[in-house]
Amino acid sequence: MKDERVISYLDDNTVDMYTSFDLFDEASHHDSKLIDKQYLVKRNYLRSKMQKHNFKACQIELVALYT
Repeated sequence: MKDERVISYLDDNTVDMYTSFDLFDEASHHDSKLIDKQYLVKRNYLRSKMQKHNFKACQIELVALYT
């Protein structure tokens, strides 16, 4: 990550978005500044497809972490 931390890769046959499911870290946020552009592109693609089908982005995890 850009802040020098290392997140272990979980090889579970899913698309690599840099963080694993339920990491509960700032790096997991869809617009995280801590990860490389290649992962942001994948996340934004997934987000746009989900929003097209009425899914809503969740801010709760970030609020819980930083309050």
